[in-house]
Amino acid sequence: MARSAEAIELLGPEIDRLAGECGQPLMSPAWTLAWWRHRRPVSAELRAVAVQDRDRLVGFAPFFVQDRRARGATYRLVGARSFFRMEPLAARNHEHAVAQAIANALAAAEPMPRAIRFEGIDAASTWPRLVAEAWPGRVRPHLDTDRAATQPAPTLRIGERNLDDWLHGKSRNFRSQMGKRRRRAARSGAAIGLATTQQEVDDGLEALFRLHHRRWDRRGGSGALDDTTERLLREVTTQECRSERYRLFTLAVDGQHIACYLCAAAGGQVTPVQMGFDPARAALSPGYLVVLAAIEDAFARGDRRFDFGPGAEPYKLRFADRDEPLAWMTLVPHGRYARGVRVRLSAEHGFSHARRLWRRLPPGTRRVVRRLG
Repeated sequence: MARSAEAIELLGPEIDRLAGECGQPLMSPAWTLAWWRHRRPVSAELRAVAVQDRDRLVGFAPFFVQDRRARGATYRLVGARSFFRMEPLAARNHEHAVAQAIANALAAAEPMPRAIRFEGIDAASTWPRLVAEAWPGRVRPHLDTDRAATQPAPTLRIGERNLDDWLHGKSRNFRSQMGKRRRRAARSGAAIGLATTQQEVDDGLEALFRLHHRRWDRRGGSGALDDTTERLLREVTTQECRSERYRLFTLAVDGQHIACYLCAAAGGQVTPVQMGFDPARAALSPGYLVVLAAIEDAFARGDRRFDFGPGAEPYKLRFADRDEPLAWMTLVPHGRYARGVRVRLSAEHGFSHARRLWRRLPPGTRRVVRRLG
């Protein structure tokens, strides 16, 4: 079990290969190591499990431990609460062997695991169940699912289709609106591009930060982009693998960026990471145009899926063709403190349910409740 980022760096090319095979762009070393350097909790300690078959890496699961106490600790995957659909990597037909290795390593880890969390994981993922079934001993860990925390996550399945097939499958109104937006942008001299040089990447990334904050400052500030996240993204986009593991799309008018869209990519999976656009240029629909450019690029490359991530925002639903929800699951190993952990999880579920009900209230009702409070 690796306890340092340097140990992961040594396995970097092999982990990157495995992330590509599994279609997990945010599990590549460029993203996970950048997260570890810039976003990890202060008290976090690395506990990464690497599984090899002869000289070939067939499994990798970068956990970190939090809440270190004599009675146990909480284990999470690197990237938790920042990235989504994070799960262990395993070569084809090695899933059970990798799950067994992960279970054995965690069961013997120090400090002993009180809870093992899978946060924002694909709701259809089998990894929590596989690890629970492989756990050593006669009593399997309790598998807890916070159903109130489950979030919609729209996706676009590309498969064997081409761009024309996809467009013909959309409504006439969608095709008409996209055409009008493009013609309006062309009349304004707007140009869409994919950053290919380091200078273009650097300029586009700084523009993305500026545009994102300009939009959200009016709403009290962004909850998705801060100094540490900006440092993380700068590091990722200066990696040598930039052409393989991320794509930065820009929309510019008269040489000035009015929209930027950053996506991670690996093994046919494209995952948007961050967007920024100029609210003063909303009439040109800059956000729609860069998303459409990214989707067209995915079709041209023969990618398999475009994953819009958590949240059912209207613009995502216009482009997506299905919902593949995200779930929050926790393994609670049997032991002295298991009952207390399960009680705490029940309280967290109640909070998740209350938060979901609050979000469903109309804005006017929320204002009344706040005044009464």
